[in-house]
Amino acid sequence: MTDREVMQQALEALEALTIYSDAQYSLYKRNAITALKAALEQPEQCKPLTATSILNMMPSSIPAEYDGPLMEFARAIEQALKERNT
Repeated sequence: MTDREVMQQALEALEALTIYSDAQYSLYKRNAITALKAALEQPEQCKPLTATSILNMMPSSIPAEYDGPLMEFARAIEQALKERNT
């Protein structure tokens, strides 16, 4: 389950709770709902690939001197995807 799915599930559970007369509880609930809604409105952030994971995806037949340019190429693709999704 992603962070977003967990936040959505928590928000739905909070909204489904019956409203108690306890003012303090109502304040905590309202604050939690407001924070979850704000978090859900934010676009999901993709975690960048680690250098190790990029190198592990490269075929072993590629000479080591190409690691640098291929790493730059992988980072350029990552950046392009990030810009496309924002």
